[in-house]
Amino acid sequence: MIALIAIATLGQTSEASYLGRPMPAMEFHRLDLRETIKRLFHAAGAPYSLGDGVEGIVEMKLRPANFGKDLLGLLRAAGCTYGFEHGVFAIFRDPKSNRHLPLHTFKNGSTIKGIETLLDTIDANFWISSDIKGSTSFQFGNQSFEAEFQDLMDRTGTEYRFENNVFIVFPKGKLPPSVVLAEPVGLERGILLADYRGPEVREIIKVLMRDVNAKVSLDAKVKGTVHLKLHNFLVANILDFVLLDKHADWKFEDGTFVIRPKQ
Repeated sequence: MIALIAIATLGQTSEASYLGRPMPAMEFHRLDLRETIKRLFHAAGAPYSLGDGVEGIVEMKLRPANFGKDLLGLLRAAGCTYGFEHGVFAIFRDPKSNRHLPLHTFKNGSTIKGIETLLDTIDANFWISSDIKGSTSFQFGNQSFEAEFQDLMDRTGTEYRFENNVFIVFPKGKLPPSVVLAEPVGLERGILLADYRGPEVREIIKVLMRDVNAKVSLDAKVKGTVHLKLHNFLVANILDFVLLDKHADWKFEDGTFVIRPKQ
């Protein structure tokens, strides 16, 4: 028996080997968390176990990546974490996620501002659609962040998906296109913090282009406000998020960034 156990241990796949496995694109729409984890691990061919408290609903879209990136993104969004022991991933509730938020009252402010306020409590990356209207009042601090955030979504007629480590928040039923974090051309510089709470998109674009000393041709039809906070993103990817609900796109032509409405 001892010899057999030793052989099995020597033959175990390492944690790093599992985490580096390539993964296909996957999409989960209002799916039970435990079922989501099952599908993710099945696609990676990795063993796992689930602890108590691993529960919830998942709204998430994953681009082709590796298993480690997909797993960490899913677990962070769900307030979970994992350990790796004897060749098995043990998934359990992150004790930090169960801590109640500090008591706070938000009164008679815009819905967008209320969502920003709640996301700021965990210093999250976020993009919030400028199509979200109305005002709201609420008090939080009685539940975990996950529960408070879902309550706010239900109360304000909004929903979200967690993608590229960013909370994407939008009016219910109006899912925006995904942002593909492609390799940039000419906008390789990173920015530690991009924090925009309602400025005009044209002003943001001018600042971004100035930061990288780039020429820009900006169509007069590209208008609107922007609500986002992103930590450690490349300028190119920040620009993708800035234009996400502006029905506009950008390309690099003859040394100039051309930004115009989508055809």
